Amino acid sequence: MSQIILETVKPVVVEKLRHLAQRHQRSLEAEITAILERATENEPIATPKNRGWSAGFFEDVIGGWEGEPLVREPQPEYIDANELLKANDLIADLLEEDKTSTTAFWAATLRFRQKIQQENIVFTDEDFAGLRDRSVGREVEL
Repeated sequence: MSQIILETVKPVVVEKLRHLAQRHQRSLEAEITAILERATENEPIATPKNRGWSAGFFEDVIGGWEGEPLVREPQPEYIDANELLKANDLIADLLEEDKTSTTAFWAATLRFRQKIQQENIVFTDEDFAGLRDRSVGREVEL
């Protein structure tokens, strides 16, 4: 038998249920069971058939693939986003340090290169593939 625990029932509701149980000469549990049975007696049990699936559909289909073998397409190489985030945080930190300096950009660039080498972060051409804007630029009327 299943067990149901109701922790948010108001005390006044519990008292009314006790009164009903006493009037019907039942235990509180039997009264609640009778109420729930009456409330659900016209509700159909959810089955695949009454949800519109043909009888035996799942039994026949699951594990029953008989066509060509399913092949997973090749997936792109895994990119460790943590490495990219580390580099992004590093750039932000380096630029934040030198906001007031007139040589801030160059100094930050040198420190960035040094940190990249220290942490063994390697960038390849593939990291920058498709990044460059190859458009001819904007139109200027003279």
